[in-house]
Amino acid sequence: MSAIRNSNLRPDARPSKYNVSMNPNDPFDRDNLSAAETLLTEHEIAREFFQGELYQREGISRLGGIEIRQPGGATVDLDESETGKLFMIPDGSTVWALTLREHDEAPAGLDVMSNSGRG
Repeated sequence: MSAIRNSNLRPDARPSKYNVSMNPNDPFDRDNLSAAETLLTEHEIAREFFQGELYQREGISRLGGIEIRQPGGATVDLDESETGKLFMIPDGSTVWALTLREHDEAPAGLDVMSNSGRG
């Protein structure tokens, strides 16, 4: 299950049970992910195209983020910027998400789709 949030929600009202940011005290994050994240987010292309300017599917309202509900009630909340970076969605794009049900041997999941506004 997931939901697209509208940008009129306050960013500090995110009830996430998981911290989606890297933890500098975690040895794996610090030793493996932090350097890669810094390298990628400081790259000229990332600074130009991936700052988190995303829109609802109708193309007018800003995307507030995506809430991913997991079995057992846990949620992961991604804000607009985290959504753009995680799913590599360029600024100006419209974004929507579909919840996929379990089918045959394929597990349930989330399909995040986007349409770039940079034609």
